[in-house]
Amino acid sequence: MVEPRWHWRNCREIGIGVQFWPLTWTLRADRIVDVYGGEWRLDLGPLTFILFANIGNCSSESRFEAWRGLSCEEAWERAIRFEGRAP
Repeated sequence: MVEPRWHWRNCREIGIGVQFWPLTWTLRADRIVDVYGGEWRLDLGPLTFILFANIGNCSSESRFEAWRGLSCEEAWERAIRFEGRAP
């Protein structure tokens, strides 16, 4: 079975990162994504810009954090629904 793709409607947490690598110069764009979230990277010379997004922490002990997050089942159901195909 092919996994459904990440959809921004599943997003519950988002983060941005910037890194500086003075001895490593790279030009590339990369992404690592699954149904639960992903990481999008842009390397420009010694700088790396990163965007992180995921479905949130549904297993947190904090009830508010758990309420904001999606369970793994909900993430799959939404991703399949937004792709318009049956499981």
